[in-house]
Amino acid sequence: MKKTILSFLLVLSFPSVYACSDHESASNNIKHEKTEKCEDLNCVRKHIDEINKEIISLLAKRMEYVNLAGEIKLKNNIATAYDKKRSDHVVDTAEEFGKSKGLPEGFTKSVFQVIVDKSAENEQKNMDQVKVKK
Repeated sequence: MKKTILSFLLVLSFPSVYACSDHESASNNIKHEKTEKCEDLNCVRKHIDEINKEIISLLAKRMEYVNLAGEIKLKNNIATAYDKKRSDHVVDTAEEFGKSKGLPEGFTKSVFQVIVDKSAENEQKNMDQVKVKK
């Protein structure tokens, strides 16, 4: 299941909906390479393992931005990480993008709900640590 979720994330390469004013939308930079034809299971697994590493790297980069959002929230006197409206938007937009890529209905939504929830938990933990230090 974990490999399925991670493999999905790279395929999705879900861009941030809100790009900085100085940057193009990340969706303009998505490149989809053609799937290499493999004749045996080892070849397929090798590619899946590489994709998993790329997904993890993307998740780590995403978490850096999540933590940056937490810092910005604290500077603006926002004490809580979780924003239901934003979370719902991210999950719903991801689901639509996933469906447009041929992924089964509900698959992307399930994966992104976990990502959003765990990200908010981590963001809140970091925000709480900063508040304690002050």
